[in-house]
Amino acid sequence: AADAAVATLLALMVTDHGECSIGGEVPMLIYDARSGAVKVLSGQGGAPLSPDAIAWYMQHGIPAAGDVKIAPVPAVVDLCITALQQFGTHRFADAATPTLALLDAGREPWHPDLARTLRRLVETEARTPGSRERRLQAACDRFYGRGGGSDIADELEAFYIEEGGFLRKADLAAHVTRVEEPVTVDYRGYTVCKCGPWTQGPCLCQALRLLEGFDLRAMGASSADAVHVAVEALKLAMADRDAYYGDPLYTDVPLAALLSDAYTAVRRQLVDMQRASAACRPGDPYH
Repeated sequence: AADAAVATLLALMVTDHGECSIGGEVPMLIYDARSGAVKVLSGQGGAPLSPDAIAWYMQHGIPAAGDVKIAPVPAVVDLCITALQQFGTHRFADAATPTLALLDAGREPWHPDLARTLRRLVETEARTPGSRERRLQAACDRFYGRGGGSDIADELEAFYIEEGGFLRKADLAAHVTRVEEPVTVDYRGYTVCKCGPWTQGPCLCQALRLLEGFDLRAMGASSADAVHVAVEALKLAMADRDAYYGDPLYTDVPLAALLSDAYTAVRRQLVDMQRASAACRPGDPYH
């Protein structure tokens, strides 16, 4: 399943380009049937490390969509290879074969460039001695320029400089896919797993906790009351998202409090069954 997921992610870069691309990010959850455990792969690229870049962001804010200054470190390649190493059985060459067929048959001007990049990773994997995991790592290191020079990392840096972006080879080399525990809540007999607060995933957990206090079955599926209470729960959860979520490597997210019984009970009282709220109402999980 992990091999198939990686092959699908790579293919989506071609078939659904715009929604999925090699320069984007990938939050992934994997359930291991043997251990019964769920793991999160954090395929989120970091911001540039340069103090000049940070100063620019502080002065100008988040750039508009399409501006290369908004680009994080491309995380897809490292996540795909991490998934193959830790959960899969295939080579990168196997996972990339369907995507290369799509690229070779395509007509977009960027298709040959991406095909060339993927083939260089396949070549590195093939000529590296040792275990499957070691060969996969060598292919990954070529993309991110770890352990010395890399033609791909050099080309990426040249592109960022030409387009006015801030990312550099040091940013690429520093990137790593973190393997984490999921955020979980129990909801009506189900364990719901989401990625951490570096995504907006936990706000679904918050909304489900709020909905536990309402008799949705009695309201009826898709009834006005059921839709109303679900929307109001999401509003409250998303208000907390905007106020408290962030990269847990750099900020203390009070996730345990946000999902606690006491906090949920207080927030649930804000749902008015007769009126839709138009206000953004984050709570105070610290008190």
